[in-house]
Amino acid sequence: MKKIRLTLDNKVVADAEGGGKGCLFGPVVKKYLIEPPYKLLKRTKHKLEVFFTTNDPLYHKDCFYQVNLNFNE
Repeated sequence: MKKIRLTLDNKVVADAEGGGKGCLFGPVVKKYLIEPPYKLLKRTKHKLEVFFTTNDPLYHKDCFYQVNLNFNE
């Protein structure tokens, strides 16, 4: 099963899982631990990390994820 985890300032804000489709790609099921939007004050530093795994040693060649982020002022 594929997994994605998004952290902001070392806090997990969202998880996503997908799988059960064999070698087919498809959307993931998102779960927000902290609901968006995330307010970040101007002129402050933050750490954003996105962790990915296919969780399968055979399902990694030519495999990719895409994450869309939107920042508004």
